[in-house]
Amino acid sequence: MLTWTPVPGATSYRIKLLSRVPNGRVLAQHDVVVNEPRFFPPQPLADHRAKVTVRLAAICGKEASAESVSWFMIDASAACSGDGRVENRAYTLTDGRLIAKQESRTTPHVQSTRPLCAGARGEAAYRVTAGD
Repeated sequence: MLTWTPVPGATSYRIKLLSRVPNGRVLAQHDVVVNEPRFFPPQPLADHRAKVTVRLAAICGKEASAESVSWFMIDASAACSGDGRVENRAYTLTDGRLIAKQESRTTPHVQSTRPLCAGARGEAAYRVTAGD
């Protein structure tokens, strides 16, 4: 599930999502308009490994914000079965530089896009949640 903080004045959001094997075939591709600040992909975004690119724009009536673009990697390979711990990482939107890393026993999430609409700003986040 991808979620983000609502943008004040936004009536809907356009999300373009592309999931592909790194430098390879497309696994999932979506271009949808949603009325709530969340999107449930109708299919898994990866079998094992994928690079997911998200483009998000807030729509305020007839006006739309510029697209915010971000990406994240999924690695669900069986190389590590895990002991209940996960590593959460946050990256900059502009160059993908790692800015925070934390180990915990919670589901990982990645801070992502920040749509703008009519002078308002919204914080966006999407989560890669095992089992959802």
